[in-house]
Amino acid sequence: MGKSNDGSSKKYQCTEIDGTTGNLIINSQNCYDKDDDYKNDRDECRKHDRDDCCKHDRDDCCCKHDKDDCCCKHCFPACIIGPTGPTGPTGATGPTGATGATGPTGRTGPTGPTGPTGPTGNTGADGPTGPTGATGATGPTGPTGATGPTGPTGPTGATGATGATGATGPTGATGPTGATGATGPTGATGPTGATGPTGPTGATGPTGPTGATGATGATGPTGPTGPTGATGPTGPTGATGPTGPTGATGPTGPSFNSFANGVITINELSIPVGGTIIYNAVDVVGPDLSYNPATGVFTVNTTGVYVIDWKIAVTPNPGTVSIQVDLVSSLRGVIAGISITATNPIISGSNRIYAATAGETFRFVNNSSGPISIVLVGLSGPIGTVSIFRIV
Repeated sequence: MGKSNDGSSKKYQCTEIDGTTGNLIINSQNCYDKDDDYKNDRDECRKHDRDDCCKHDRDDCCCKHDKDDCCCKHCFPACIIGPTGPTGPTGATGPTGATGATGPTGRTGPTGPTGPTGPTGNTGADGPTGPTGATGATGPTGPTGATGPTGPTGPTGATGATGATGATGPTGATGPTGATGATGPTGATGPTGATGPTGPTGATGPTGPTGATGATGATGPTGPTGPTGATGPTGPTGATGPTGPTGATGPTGPSFNSFANGVITINELSIPVGGTIIYNAVDVVGPDLSYNPATGVFTVNTTGVYVIDWKIAVTPNPGTVSIQVDLVSSLRGVIAGISITATNPIISGSNRIYAATAGETFRFVNNSSGPISIVLVGLSGPIGTVSIFRIV
């Protein structure tokens, strides 16, 4: 509610808002400012409107002032208010209102994105150890390695303690006395004195000088050799002589980059006595060997020492009672093989270290008591193997 001045008098009109159209309506009732104090009237009316009327009923509001009545509806919300005055001081905070009723539960939000994968769990305990697999066949024995160089001579050992002195041997027998030397010659006779009167017998003249010593007699025979005296203690070992010069380097041995490996993976039926057993798949590496798969013949291309190892699963034909598969050389005939009593089937094989000559050939021959067959058993493994390599 408010007052509006018509501009020509101190008459003020009450106003209200039409509830239907929202338009501003000026009431026919007027409020006069009898004390010519519009400002006071306005302040008082506002005070009353706010404090007394409007807080009780905003639809029906009555303001009475100086015996003039100004009745308006919708007084507070629709009052025409003059220019905004300065902001008054903030009023004291009113008491906290009662907590409103809990609103209805909102709709469930969309599912959030999948969270990151959690860390990997601890590794589970090891399962029980599986059974031990069957032992594989023993491979061929590798060639003996070259002899290493001789190590340096060890330091001289300490001198052993001196052995005890042996007992003195017995004195040898005295040799025989040598022969007496020959008597020296008689000295010369002195001159005859004059014959004097026979005087008394003169004194005996002095003895003449001794004759010269006779020559030494011949040496008597040597007496027997006395026993050998005890051996004296061993003298200290002499200083070690200087190291001799290094011997010349020996020839380079084979590098084991030349070899042949073969297998039998197909049936070979009724191989006659004297017939060749053919390895249908042979892999030759290097220049030392060659192989003819049509004839089963191996050829040596390099003179040297070779290791040859073979095994064959043999099935004897009816009537064959003993098995023998031989390695036969074109130069020396049978060079290796083994004889065994026939069973069905049986593993036949052997190995040989053999000095072969370039150009020599060899093959594996059935020398059993009758025909033999080499038959697959339904598994993936070969039924015959051969390995050949040069070591020198």
